[in-house]
Amino acid sequence: SIQQNKFRFTTKPTTLNGWKHKLFLFLFLQMMVGLMVSRALLSVAPVLMVLVLIISNANIKSLLRQPVVVWSFAPLLLFITGWYQAYNDVETYDYLLTVAIYPVAALAAIYFITEHEKPYQYTWIIIGLLSISYPLYNYIVHAAQINIAYGQGQSLPTFMEGDHVRYGIFLNSLLLVVACTKSLKPIVKNTLLLLLVLLILFMAVRTAWVGLVIIIIVGAISKNFPSYKIFRSLLLLFIPAFIIACLAMPTVRKKIQYTLYDYQSYDPKKDVSNFSDGTRRSINYAAWKSVTEDKKGGSGWASIPINLEASFRKQFPAHTITFYWPFNQWLFWWMGSGFTGMLLFTLWLLWPVWYGIKNNQYLLVAWTLVIFASCLVESTLSFQYGVFLHAWPLTLFWRHHQTKAII
Repeated sequence: SIQQNKFRFTTKPTTLNGWKHKLFLFLFLQMMVGLMVSRALLSVAPVLMVLVLIISNANIKSLLRQPVVVWSFAPLLLFITGWYQAYNDVETYDYLLTVAIYPVAALAAIYFITEHEKPYQYTWIIIGLLSISYPLYNYIVHAAQINIAYGQGQSLPTFMEGDHVRYGIFLNSLLLVVACTKSLKPIVKNTLLLLLVLLILFMAVRTAWVGLVIIIIVGAISKNFPSYKIFRSLLLLFIPAFIIACLAMPTVRKKIQYTLYDYQSYDPKKDVSNFSDGTRRSINYAAWKSVTEDKKGGSGWASIPINLEASFRKQFPAHTITFYWPFNQWLFWWMGSGFTGMLLFTLWLLWPVWYGIKNNQYLLVAWTLVIFASCLVESTLSFQYGVFLHAWPLTLFWRHHQTKAII
């Protein structure tokens, strides 16, 4: 088709039997394992991927014509808006390494994954399904204690160093990867989708709940969305299913009860560290005051913890700050790169929505909106886990729509 030809360019044809493809698939597996259990592996794998890309003699000029590649390099340019203020600070370059995963993921998706997406999809699914055993086992063994913990604002232990918010986002990505894996038999795919929906409800991570709702709505309204029919059914059943989950799942009921308690009990004059949501509200309030009253917006990435702590002490002198970043991605960018940098970041973040709607690629729309929603209550894209979970699924979905190899 015209749409497919638009994305084609030529270099030497390759197959999965080639040692470079096998090596890259191994590094992808290593990266997925690292996502769950080792930040060292998660960091080393992309570096080695870059080396494999370099020795693969890719047609760089043609690669740079791809929209996903252009989009992926934009964060490196936006990084400069918070770099020059403290270009000698190590923390500044920590953030550079974090956003550098975008071009690695985009180039990999185009040069390696497009021709053979099935093994990468299966790797994502298998690692994801194996990772589920850890929280489920803990619940089976320690159900009573975990139910009490949920009533205190805590969550099930997970891989990813117990980062239940990012793990919840990972489960959202797993749902979409299962949906777009064409080689799965319909009965297997539909069973996995239903089980993942139930698991996301059971885990009771509110960010993942919001992501689930977004995925179901986008999946139900687009007939070209993978597994469109089951998402349309899920949309009709979601409200009664959620009500049943509230009654039948202690984790869901306890999380909702704690959320209401947290909201009603929060008082900034008291020790705000006693309330998980209250802590977030207080830190975001301090970040807001830092950029609006103290005029500290655009002070650079390395200055964010310093300015946030100073503002927090000013607003809450009787309390001690426990986190050194705002729980909102726009406040993070405003503090680091200024108001203009924040606007440019927003345009970059939402561009795949425009591109997806224009090209009828609603996997891009769904995943971008999931990440967008998470950024409202977390600095999702300020840290390694969050950027990984944004970049890799998005580039996988971007290439999924191009059924012909472009290498």
